[in-house]
Amino acid sequence: MLCNIRNVFLIMVIMTATSFPGHAQDLGDTEAVHTAPRQGFFDTVSGDVSDRLGAVVTALTTPFVTFKFTERDEECLARNIFHEAGNESEEGKVAVGMVTINRVRSGQFEKTICGVVNQRTVRVRSREVIHTETVQRGWFGRTETETKKEIVVTSVPVCQFSWACAFVRVPRVSDSRWEDSQRIARALLDGEYTQWGAKYEKAMYFHATNIRPAWANQKPFLVRVGGHLFYAERI
Repeated sequence: MLCNIRNVFLIMVIMTATSFPGHAQDLGDTEAVHTAPRQGFFDTVSGDVSDRLGAVVTALTTPFVTFKFTERDEECLARNIFHEAGNESEEGKVAVGMVTINRVRSGQFEKTICGVVNQRTVRVRSREVIHTETVQRGWFGRTETETKKEIVVTSVPVCQFSWACAFVRVPRVSDSRWEDSQRIARALLDGEYTQWGAKYEKAMYFHATNIRPAWANQKPFLVRVGGHLFYAERI
């Protein structure tokens, strides 16, 4: 009897020492990290896999929002998501939100979310205006028609996000798109949506697919999501 128990224990030890399966961790859109099946407790993971695992862990633990923000900033972020991507998918809304946050982080735009959302630039435009006047030559001379040209200079405000320069209604509290925009804005500021962090970490610009602004030819294209095309800044 004692011999049989000893044999069973020996078989269990051998099975345990020679069969330890590997695993794959699902990280959403991030490339899954696979480890090769190990032949014992003391085998080490290859350097390549270890490096990839370290990079993924770093990406998921590095905070995306590294600046201070207020409740008003959260409101501005939600409004921007709503007006720019209210009818887009969740990823489309997240992408617009991340563009907004990326601009604050870059230091190239305003220093707060509300500042970025409401940022305007002034463009000076000039146009030629032609006037036709009737003039009299001398005290008793005849009248003649005279054409004069004048250059008129005007200053035109241009908003970084088009809705900020337009008349838009305040979102209805009961609008599900507004509720989603608020939820996504809050989640982004809380550091969520890491599955899309790497995908949109360089996104700084976007435009609708039915237009083609002049600047689009000067920016590196990143990805299309729904009805928007996203771009990075030139290096």
